Amino acid sequence: MASISSLTGSSSTSSIYGNRNVISGLASGMDTEAMIENSIAGYKNKIYALQRQQIKTEWKQDAYRSIISKMVGLTQKYTSYTSGTNLFSNSFFNRAVVTKANGKYADKVSATGKSSNDVQISSIKQLAQAAKYTKSADSLIEKASQAEMMDWSQPVKESTIAGSMNLVYGSNNLTIRFGEDDIFESQQDLVDNINKQLSEQTIKTSGGAGKASEYLEAKLNDDGRIVLQQKEGKDNKFYIDSASDSIIDNLLGGKGQIGEDTSGRVKVFGASKPQDWAEDVSMVDHLKERSISFTLNGSTKSVSFGFLEDDEAKARFKELDEDTSLTEGEKSKKKTEYIADRLQKEVDKAFGKDKISIGVDEVLGDGGQVSGGKLNIQAVKKLDGSGNDMNNFTLTVNSSAGRALGLGKNGIGNTLNTSWTLGDLFGEENEMFKQTDKDGNVNYNGEQELIINGKSLGKFNKDTTIEHILTSINSNADAGVTVNFSKSTNEFVFTTREMGANQKIEMGDGLAQKLFSPEPEKLYTGDMNLWEAWGIRYTNDDSLSFSFDTHDFLMPSCGLSADTTLQDIVDKYNNSNEGANGKTASINPYSGEIEIVDRDGNKLDFKLLTYMKGYAYEEDKEDVFPPIKIETTKKPLAVYTPGQDAVFTANINGTEKTMTRSSNVIDLDGLSVTLKGTFEQEAGENEPITFTSTTDSDTIVDAIKSFVNDYNEMAKEIHSAYSTLPYKKSSGGFANYEPLVGDEADEYSESELKKYEEKAKQGILFGDSDLRSLYQSLTGYIQGSGVDGAILRSIGIETAYEDGMTTISLNETKLREALEANPDRVRDAFTKTTENGASTNGLMQNLKTTIDRYASTSIATPGSLVQKAGTPLSSYSLQNNFLQTQIDNLDTQIEKWKDKMSDRIDYYTNQFTRLEQLINQMNSQSSALAGLMGG
Repeated sequence: MASISSLTGSSSTSSIYGNRNVISGLASGMDTEAMIENSIAGYKNKIYALQRQQIKTEWKQDAYRSIISKMVGLTQKYTSYTSGTNLFSNSFFNRAVVTKANGKYADKVSATGKSSNDVQISSIKQLAQAAKYTKSADSLIEKASQAEMMDWSQPVKESTIAGSMNLVYGSNNLTIRFGEDDIFESQQDLVDNINKQLSEQTIKTSGGAGKASEYLEAKLNDDGRIVLQQKEGKDNKFYIDSASDSIIDNLLGGKGQIGEDTSGRVKVFGASKPQDWAEDVSMVDHLKERSISFTLNGSTKSVSFGFLEDDEAKARFKELDEDTSLTEGEKSKKKTEYIADRLQKEVDKAFGKDKISIGVDEVLGDGGQVSGGKLNIQAVKKLDGSGNDMNNFTLTVNSSAGRALGLGKNGIGNTLNTSWTLGDLFGEENEMFKQTDKDGNVNYNGEQELIINGKSLGKFNKDTTIEHILTSINSNADAGVTVNFSKSTNEFVFTTREMGANQKIEMGDGLAQKLFSPEPEKLYTGDMNLWEAWGIRYTNDDSLSFSFDTHDFLMPSCGLSADTTLQDIVDKYNNSNEGANGKTASINPYSGEIEIVDRDGNKLDFKLLTYMKGYAYEEDKEDVFPPIKIETTKKPLAVYTPGQDAVFTANINGTEKTMTRSSNVIDLDGLSVTLKGTFEQEAGENEPITFTSTTDSDTIVDAIKSFVNDYNEMAKEIHSAYSTLPYKKSSGGFANYEPLVGDEADEYSESELKKYEEKAKQGILFGDSDLRSLYQSLTGYIQGSGVDGAILRSIGIETAYEDGMTTISLNETKLREALEANPDRVRDAFTKTTENGASTNGLMQNLKTTIDRYASTSIATPGSLVQKAGTPLSSYSLQNNFLQTQIDNLDTQIEKWKDKMSDRIDYYTNQFTRLEQLINQMNSQSSALAGLMGG
């Protein structure tokens, strides 16, 4: 029998009084503890009953979770694409079939799978390719890397709030940072900066994840002070955990807003204004504590401006300041030149000479007078005879004093920095961002839409980085393209996600045109004459020849002249017999080349030759028909290559057909062939590519054998859980093995306790309808019906019925014979799905669908057993399931009844204590009377 103290929480004594300062029954001689014990027996029994019910519920939960683990384990092992035994994957079965290409041109293909037909490939005319568009970033770099004048006549503003502020929202940590060059002209500028930083960070809650700006916001309140608060509808723990001293002193107005508090809703900053967030210092004082970094070809070296404090610099600046013959603008320029000279010496020491040049460009005012100078920092070029740079150095220059140096906050360089914003590239106050708010005020916070292939990829403002735009393109499949940026070549490379002649890359109006299209004046247009387009001067006696693999086409009466345009050439070709035969010529606006496609849209290879009586290149004087050469200096900073289909000839069972496919991976009656190169058989040659296939049966057999064992183990646990009766006595009646509570377990040894619990847990899920339905569904799928059932049995997947349940058995001989004769049939029996065109689902799809219905660990769509019991495989479900709710409710009831019992003990204790006191008083009075009476 458990003591009352074990139910009321006392651990210091077995007395019902616990820690109460009571002496029991000394005056009355009554066993008050036993009397109270008897009076609260009903409470105690109620608590024990609730505890037993709670333990049984926990046992049920554990039993369900064991089943869930086996079910999830089965799907992870045999239907997950990360598993090496994925029986749901065509690739798993195909890899077990080793296919070899044979013949002279075997290296032009690779193959997997096996076909029951005789498949040969006679030729591969062309491979499929994705459309590709390459655009130089040089024009963007030129815009973003324009240095500005160093103004020595004005003080430099330094931030007084540079540092960081750490926020806590729920279990999330966020950081707001302000740099040394972050100068805010207004409170709204600071508010916008904080909100931008929040939008770039993520908050995770039980409901999912989202941008921090969806939960928190900075804003100006009615009294003009900045507040940081949770958005409407959000209610979570929120506070400023810590901040740099500069932020505490100059922004927050002291430490009162730091640390966790009970409200956790709104943080009101101090009454400081923008003038409190920056201070004026001289250019020298600003620079002397800072440095400038140069990154040349990936190697970074820093140069300190500490030299401004040496005697040489002080003397030079003093000399310039006292020179009355110079204007302020000329002094400013010469000071900038001094900085450039000193930096040049340091850079030469760091990288060697002739690597980086540092000079100064003169800046003139409106009246033509010298206003100052701006730094001109360049990677040194080494030009060959054609004017090409043989060095191709990459250079970026950054400094924490970038604003004062005229380099901007992101620095300058000859390679694109993807952290640059649209404002850096086009200007913070570019017309493209201009808008008018509801009050009629003009601002530059507008957005530009990015459209590629007619699909909108989002709207972006001046604060959007290039990196963010590239990520947006790559994460959106609708436009059908991906993009990469190469720092080595300074190029954006767009590629369509799929191959084929129907693939395209078209930059829509607006932001896409501004970022990724060449300037219109650099595109080739039909009205360009041939000198403008190709750099070739023709006379009236010149003519053109289109040389194809099969024939040459000489354009008669071409009438070439200095005025002939690209469109003239295209029109003459399309109006000729060639055009009548279905060929179409057009102008590639990016390369200036003439392109020709056949009636099916396939691009044709040809050489464009010219017969030039009046003019020819020196190296081609002896040629009658020298090929056209387009001068590279005339090409725009973009190259577009259209997509094309694969064209090949296949012979299947003696029937030869020319086929066109949009991919280089083609299916030929079960044989998956990857085209890797082109070939045409020579005249009289009979060397087609043939294929032989052998099956590595062991890999598949071992996986299926393992699956059969794992399935049977899972099925037995499911069947046993709902079909096993509670423990019976030898007499045949059910034994009442209830969970042990309180100190009941003290009567048993460890081994006896283990046996007792096994008997008590037996049949805990007996008769469970969910488990019965689950088992019946699984059994139905492994037995199969109709054609599907016959196929499973034909490949060795058989069933056996024993001890009231159905299990799978494997006839290994049948399986191996089926793999050798028709491996595709084995594969389809496991992997086919109606989603992929089959009339019925295969075994693994059916099992996976059923198991997911009961054991899915998805938060959005949990399985029915997971909803009921939860699982450690989904942390969210552990506290969000039906049985856990029951357990928690029982826990609440137990605590409520414990409180009631404790109150009752207090009541009786007080009554008996009062009784003892009265008896003591009576005894004292009786003794006193007896003494007075001489007794």
